[in-house]
Amino acid sequence: MSTTNEVATTAPGASRRTLGVPYLTSAAVQDPVKGVLRPPVADTDFKEKYPPDRELGHELDNTARVWKVFRDEAIAHDNALLKTWNDTVGILLTFAGLFSATVTSFVVASTSDLKPDPNAYIANLLLALGNATTASAFAHLPAPPPVVAAPTSLTRVVNGLWFTSLFLSLAAALICILVKQWLDEYTARTRSSAKNPHEWAQRRSFYFKGLEDWNVAAIISFLPLFLHLALFLFLAGLVAFLWDLDSALRWVMLVLVSLLLAFYAVSSFLPVWSSVCPYATPLLAQLRNLAYAARVGVYILRNRALTWSTVLKRRLLRVFHPPSMWEGSGSPAPASDHRIKLLLERRSRRPFER
Repeated sequence: MSTTNEVATTAPGASRRTLGVPYLTSAAVQDPVKGVLRPPVADTDFKEKYPPDRELGHELDNTARVWKVFRDEAIAHDNALLKTWNDTVGILLTFAGLFSATVTSFVVASTSDLKPDPNAYIANLLLALGNATTASAFAHLPAPPPVVAAPTSLTRVVNGLWFTSLFLSLAAALICILVKQWLDEYTARTRSSAKNPHEWAQRRSFYFKGLEDWNVAAIISFLPLFLHLALFLFLAGLVAFLWDLDSALRWVMLVLVSLLLAFYAVSSFLPVWSSVCPYATPLLAQLRNLAYAARVGVYILRNRALTWSTVLKRRLLRVFHPPSMWEGSGSPAPASDHRIKLLLERRSRRPFER
């Protein structure tokens, strides 16, 4: 049976291996010029969704297929990215609200230790009245001595820690609200209608570059640090609050807080030495980038210092020595950028690190 008849008798949706062309469907047609089978134009879902451009040389027109593909891919990327950021900011905002309410209840109870005791005025007045009555019933009653608030150092430490913790929590909540507004504004700017796919692609690229240039991802990464610091400050204030109340509770809380702090420190710094450690966070990526930038900056400054010292040495040599000593008196060149290149290569060897 001929190849044409094979294709014609094939059931719809079936496929065959014919003439070395794998899985040709029944919709395949025979090229009258070359006499071989060729697949239909829309042989994949991609081509059905994004039909090829009709004319060659117009692949970059305003309505070309490439801009439609870019639009859908960019929307999918933005949806995933914005969902992650919104979920993170929402969790942080909820935790900040609950934590602020908890800290506020402790702060209200602890601020009374900073103010003078109102009962002290009554006690001093009664004491003065008793002394006056005993001495003479008609004597002029002296005014009670003023009671000056003198909080202890421990009281100041407790209130300072808790007020700082409350401030950091409220600051994190405020920044979370601002970030959600930024993300909503970005969505509104990029999802509005455009004249053609090319114009939409230009606008989206412009605003997405703004997200990268203004370090929105870094700001979101540092938001949990505010709440982490606020939590540990609150726990430190709680230990200080129990320091003079009960020795048993004091040591129990101190041990628990120390264990929690040790676990936090270990889990935060383990990914620095092991790239496959699952304890990595977005904040770690920012800290790693800062560490690499600091190391590279140190080497650059050191090399520049060596260069300046070499130039100064040569100029002083020309001033205080005769010209006969100038030749061969130059010191070796300063250290090259080999160390910097090594650091950058080491950073690029692990492309899967965030």
